[in-house]
Amino acid sequence: MRGVMRRPVFVLGLLAVLLAPVLALPRSAEACSGGPFDAIAEGDIAFAGEVVGLRVAEDYWDGVNHFVPVWVDFRVDRYLKGSGPAVFSGFDPVSVIFSDIEDTRAGDFDRAQFAGAGGACGALFEDPRGQYWVAAANLIDGNYRLSIPSVIAKGTGPSDPAILEALATAGVAPAAAGQGVPSTADRSTAPIVLSALALMLVGSARALTSKPAGRGRAR
Repeated sequence: MRGVMRRPVFVLGLLAVLLAPVLALPRSAEACSGGPFDAIAEGDIAFAGEVVGLRVAEDYWDGVNHFVPVWVDFRVDRYLKGSGPAVFSGFDPVSVIFSDIEDTRAGDFDRAQFAGAGGACGALFEDPRGQYWVAAANLIDGNYRLSIPSVIAKGTGPSDPAILEALATAGVAPAAAGQGVPSTADRSTAPIVLSALALMLVGSARALTSKPAGRGRAR
């Protein structure tokens, strides 16, 4: 009788373990199944910039899974949501496949397959190097994760019609190519420095225009 009673409990526990990773997936992954999705609203960060490099994420590659996790490096012209460095690295663990392990170790992306659109919800279904993106990313386990629904627009540069349309929809004016982005520290300290300078100038002006009270009475 005890064995019969324990079996449903065991089965429920096993289902809980199997479903836990699915329930923990970000909302961006849910959008891969279809339906409306606002990448900027749902993302933790959003930006516009050129893809300047791909790198194998060696710390996350187990040598077994056929997908090889990669870093996608962007030279960012502006952040549409949040802030970050001028070179931003997005993480995509389910897009790139190498047929040869030596190509993987060498990071030879000219010989890689880009299969993000094959059902895994990765962001890459072609070599992105040289493309200009408007995209968002979700912070998952310390990395900004890229996915199909997080890619808002792709183009040849900041003046590409698709890019301009995406920026206009987001209510952001286009940025010049390679304009670069101030760091978070630069943005946060600039107003403080300007305010301090303004106070110093006002104080100096008052000191120059006012007469010392003591000297006036002595005369």
